[in-house]
This record gives sequence, C-alpha cells and structure tokens, in this order.
Amino acid sequence: MTLPHTLPALSEVKRWLSAMSVEDRFLQVDEIDNGFALLVAEAPDVASTRRIGTSRLGEPLLLTTVGSGHRDAVVVSGVHPNEVACFQTAAQLARLATFDAEFRAAYDYTWHFVHNLDPDGSRLNERWFDRPGDFDAYTKDFFRPAPDAQPEWTFPTAYRDAYFDRMLPETQALARVIDELRPELYVSLHGSEAGGAYWYVSQWDPELMHDLHDVARFAGVDVDQGEAESAHMTQLADGVYLASRFAAEYDAAVAAEEDPTLGFLGSSSTEYAAAHGAATLIPEVPYWTHAVTPTGKTSESHASMLSRTAQALGDVASSLNAQMALVRADMTIPSPFWSASEAFIPLIAEDAASDLRRVAVSTEDRPATAAETASRETRVRGFVLRYGGMFRRALKVQVDAGLASPAVRTALATVSALVDEWLRRGEPVPLKPLSVNAMVMLQAGSVLVFANEIARRRSTAALAHS
Repeated sequence: MTLPHTLPALSEVKRWLSAMSVEDRFLQVDEIDNGFALLVAEAPDVASTRRIGTSRLGEPLLLTTVGSGHRDAVVVSGVHPNEVACFQTAAQLARLATFDAEFRAAYDYTWHFVHNLDPDGSRLNERWFDRPGDFDAYTKDFFRPAPDAQPEWTFPTAYRDAYFDRMLPETQALARVIDELRPELYVSLHGSEAGGAYWYVSQWDPELMHDLHDVARFAGVDVDQGEAESAHMTQLADGVYLASRFAAEYDAAVAAEEDPTLGFLGSSSTEYAAAHGAATLIPEVPYWTHAVTPTGKTSESHASMLSRTAQALGDVASSLNAQMALVRADMTIPSPFWSASEAFIPLIAEDAASDLRRVAVSTEDRPATAAETASRETRVRGFVLRYGGMFRRALKVQVDAGLASPAVRTALATVSALVDEWLRRGEPVPLKPLSVNAMVMLQAGSVLVFANEIARRRSTAALAHS
C-alpha cells in the first residue's frame, strides 16, 4: 500500500508540537474569542470567524474557519467548562493551520474551531484559570453543569425507554455546524482530573495505538492504565477505548441490572457527528499526573479494592444527600451550583452502588494493580471535593444573598468541614501538576495522528476500489 506523499510522519508531527509556544495558564473566557479575532486580523485571507449561535445567557457562540481544504475537520472546545486545556489547544492548532501552508497541504482540511461551547459555564470556573496546578483553588471554585445543562450530552435520543429532545441552544448551534459541514474528522476536546491520558476513538489500527502512545511520551504525559470511566467501555489498548454509543451504554446498564435511566439523557456530540459520517476522537488529558507511575500488583484483591473505595464513596454520598434533604425546602435561589448538586450528588451514591454490584457478581479473585487502585482512590477523593465543593458554593450563594435559614447555615458549616477534611487528607497517591504545554501537546498531537489514521483508511479504501 502506498500512502499519500503528503501524509506527515510522526517526526513531522513532533516538530509542529515542539514549535508551539504555550503559556502555563488557562485562557480566560474573553481571551478565547479575542485570540481568534487577532488571528483573523493577522491573516484574513486564510481565516474567518462567524457566529453560530447564542448561549443561554446571551454569549455569542463563534466558529473560526481556517484554510480551504477539500475535506472538513471540526474541533470543539469548552464541551465541559471545567476541562479547559482545550482552549490553548484549539488556539495553537488554529495558528498552525493559519500560518503553515505545508501543514494545510499535508492534511488538506478546512479546519473549523468552535471557540467555546459553554461560555456560561466557563465563567463559573475561571477564577482558577490563572493558577493551574493549584488544587485548593480548583476545588474552591469548581463548576460542572448538571447533565441536562451540558451541551455535549444533550443531543436527541430515542432508544428503548429512553427519549430525549430538550436540546440546549448551544447543542442546537453545534448540531447545525455538524449538519452543514458533515466533517470527515470531528474532535471533542476533553480533560480529566488526575491520572494519565486516555482516548475514545471511532476507528483505529495498530499504528494509531503506537502513535497515540508515542505522542503521550513526547508530551511527557503517562498513558492511563487505571480503571475505565465506565465498566461498560470496550478497551482497545492501554488508555484507548472505543467511542461510546448511547444504545450500547444503555444495554450494558440493563445487563448489569442497573437503572438505565440514571445519568442517561441525550447522546453525545461525537455520536451525532458519527451518524453524519465523521471519524471521531476524544483526547482526555489530566491536570495532575502521578509523581511516580503506579506499576505492578498490590496485595489487595481487585474485588476488595472496589468494595473498599465504593464504601468510602457511598459514605460521603450519604452524608451529602442527608444535608441536601435538610435544606432542599430552603434553597430559594435556583443557582447553577444548586441544580448541579441536586443532579450529581445522588449519582455519586449510584456510582458507589454500581461498584458494589460489580463486586457481588465478580468471580475473579485477582490482585488489584497499583494503577487501578490509584485511579479509584483518586476518583473517590476527586468526587468528594468536586461535588462537595460545588454543593458548598450553592449553600454559600444562599448565605451571601442574606436568604439563609438556620438549616442552610448549619449545612454550609457541615459541608465545608467535610470538604476541608478531605483536602487535609491529601492525595492517596502523590500527584504532580502537568504543565499546560504538556496538556496542549498531548491533545494537539492526538488530533494530528488521528488525522493520519483517517488518511491511511482513505488510502486503503481507494486502493480497494482501484
């Protein structure tokens, strides 16, 4: 098989990544649009920006298009407003596509960058954007919208007993872009909290697996070898998973005797794009990675480890749920922090219960690996601090407005003490912050080697029809 002569070698991808100049901070919300405006002003013959919609609070949703290739690639930033390395990644890829004609020719794409899919949510996080690596600041000002307020997960769905059509304005805007462009490549830029890098891909070959791992090494980011986000995921290689589909996740939940309606709303943007023929990629990069990579097996069985961490998570979920029950009637301000807390805290309890069900049906008595244990323990702590911290923000809104009942004030003190206690405990496995440059290199490199995978498949298909 002869590949197109323009297909970049991995060494060329690394050269492009090395040339990127990334500040060690996250971009503030206004800086994102301003940066793209400057790019267009510098190269109006190559780049242009248009409005594609309006957020729920009236922010313009913008799309910058670069180049004029024969195929379309869409890269979306801000799909989750607490996952923000993506803004620098999109900016760097856009500059590369704008000012490097060889790069544009190599991929032959018209590149389209959605600046920020959820600017309303991003503004509720940006207090910690200038302090990457500061876990206390991150915990104090963390925000993630309730599932029904996430543009990434509110695409229409009709499967078995599941039906969803309450598309948000941001979701509708992105759907129109996908409908119009029908991209060959669709990338949804995500991030995680702690651990290693991992990916969701719609198509793959052994070379892609090698290249994704090589890009991670080049960026200085470990490949995640811990527990998957969901027990139902299909793993293709270390840290690489098959892109999820709503129907498969629903059926897997039913098979595991779980309630498929919990946590299931609409389908994802990647599934919507795939239905239009796109190859899809989600690169997940953490803010913190392990100071020493967890390797080898532990002396604890996998079942025992799951049971222990599920119990710890369930205990915290019970405490938080009890506080929510005490104040629910007094929470008169419908803040996004409160609606998110009402959605996520019950799901923490369900997550713990799901792990306990896995233990109950397990017939495998094997040692837990160090990576699995580290991923589960950091996940427990992360859930407590993220969602406990967000509940604390909701209570504080009520107090600061002068509308707090005694129950609300007591709950604020109780939840604050719980969050502070878990902060004092420290990480179960020592972590170190990744540089923003490393995060960007991982995400951008993943996009480029996945584009190579698409080109290989295209070449194979062409040869098969010749």
